[in-house]
Amino acid sequence: MKAGIFKKGTIIIQLILIISLCFIPTVYGTVLDPNKYKPNALATSDVGTLVSKGNAIIGVIQVIGSVVSVIVLAILGIKYMVGSVEERAEYKKTMLPYLVGAIMLFASANLVQMIYEWAIALNR
Repeated sequence: MKAGIFKKGTIIIQLILIISLCFIPTVYGTVLDPNKYKPNALATSDVGTLVSKGNAIIGVIQVIGSVVSVIVLAILGIKYMVGSVEERAEYKKTMLPYLVGAIMLFASANLVQMIYEWAIALNR
């Protein structure tokens, strides 16, 4: 009984939202002469600051991630060599998530750099 009331209530709320979205006014903004539009000088200088801060943050993340991944790989390698047959099988299972994470860490910085370079090329 309560489930039926809940379904009816959600359907009514959804219908009210859909109907209210139909009455949202559309605004068409126009610029009188687009050739005379000059962007704010501060906005263009902020882009350079944002890029330099972003590069610094990505560099720090990549260095910390590289150090951590090498340490974890060394620990897993030592445990694999010292462990028994059952432990080796278990380490093989934990190796796959480690490798996926390391690849994502190293590839993410390069992927962000490629996207940035493509975006700069599109703006030229």
